[in-house]
Amino acid sequence: MYLEASMCMFKENIAYITKIFNEAGISPIDYVTKVPSNYFYNNKDIKDINIGSKFTRIGAGAFENSSVESIVIGENVKFIETEAFMRCNNLKRVIIKSPETCLYENCFESCESLEDFNIAGPKVTIKQGAFAGDYDLLNITFGGTMHDWLYNDIDIGLCDHNNISKIICSDGEKIYARN
Repeated sequence: MYLEASMCMFKENIAYITKIFNEAGISPIDYVTKVPSNYFYNNKDIKDINIGSKFTRIGAGAFENSSVESIVIGENVKFIETEAFMRCNNLKRVIIKSPETCLYENCFESCESLEDFNIAGPKVTIKQGAFAGDYDLLNITFGGTMHDWLYNDIDIGLCDHNNISKIICSDGEKIYARN
């Protein structure tokens, strides 16, 4: 109930702001740089998403539990916040074009169908549990070198609670030993 009330208030505020901008002859979309937190939460109408270059951040829970199947994230998105795509059970493919990205805690957790994850790099931060429960995800393709990967801020538990066994870098592969 709280989420619904918050979304109604948010949408009313957006409508009001849009009206003011339009009266001034300005496009409000030029000033939006973040996909708002929880904005597409539980949305069952979206399949393919292309988050353009105007965006720099994807808010916490922005697409959580939605029906999204594939995502292309633009080159200026530097932050994918906590639980942004959590429980997107239809999500199979993610492409992140940004050369510098931070994947916050649990941002892709429990995406049961996720098989293909590509991140441009060379700078990436991956926080704890980013891929927890993603058992179909075996490999991550990374646009940087193995040296880049090793010197990034990657949580030591990257391969915990999933089946990731290999990072495919531009100059080779880094193999993670599985117990």
